[in-house]
Amino acid sequence: MNAANGTKLWSFSTEDAVNSSPSIVDGVVYIGSNDFNVYALNSTDGSRIWSYSTYGWVTSSPTYSDSTVFVGSWDGGLYALNATSGEELWKFTAPTSINASPIVINGVAYFGASNGNLHARNVVDGSQLWRYTTDAVVTSSLAVVNGVVFFVSSEGFAYGMNATDGSKLWSNKPIGVVGNMAGQPRSQLLLAKRFILATGGPAHFGVERCGWKGVLDSIDWRGKIFECGANLC
Repeated sequence: MNAANGTKLWSFSTEDAVNSSPSIVDGVVYIGSNDFNVYALNSTDGSRIWSYSTYGWVTSSPTYSDSTVFVGSWDGGLYALNATSGEELWKFTAPTSINASPIVINGVAYFGASNGNLHARNVVDGSQLWRYTTDAVVTSSLAVVNGVVFFVSSEGFAYGMNATDGSKLWSNKPIGVVGNMAGQPRSQLLLAKRFILATGGPAHFGVERCGWKGVLDSIDWRGKIFECGANLC
C-alpha cells in the first residue's frame, strides 16, 4: 500500500490464509502462509523471488539476521534459510509446533515451542546452547534486554532468563489483568521500566517512566501486566 494515500500498489496471493507478519529487509518482503510456505517477495512489485515449503502452517513471523531468515512452522521445525536463495541452511525439529516468532541476538536464535520449551540455538549450525522447560505452551514473542530473555507462557507467568546459560532469574504472576491473554497465540511483549505488558490483541497504551499509566483505548484487547523487578530503561 502507498503509505501516503493508501492506494494499493500490488498484491500477492498464497493458497491459504496469512497469519504471519512480514519482515522487510533490503527491498525483500519475507512472510509465511498457512499454505505451509515461506515466501520472499520483491517489495516494489510483489513478484516472488523464492518460496520454501514446510510441512505445516507458517504463522511465525520470519526474522532476518546476517543474510539468514529464521522462521518456525506448525510441523515443529525452526528453519534457517538463505535470505537470497531460500536454500535451507539448517533445521531444528521440536516434537510440537513452533508458532512463536524467533528473535536473534548476538549469534543466538531464541524461540518458544508449544511443548513448553524455550530454546537458544547457535545461528550458524542450529546446535543447542540451552533449553528451559515450562509447564505450559510458549507461543509469545520474546524480548532480550541487557542479557535477559523475557517471555510469557500460557500458564499465566512471565519469565526472565539469563540469555547466556538459560538459568531462570525470576518468574512472576501478573500484578494487573485486562481480559485474559493466557494461551493467546503469538502474544507480544512490550517492555518499560520495571514492567512487562503482554498483549494478546491490538492495543494502544501509555507507560510512564516509573510504572503503568493505564491508558487503554482499544476495544479488542487482551493482556496482562507483570512487574519484572528489573531496570529496563
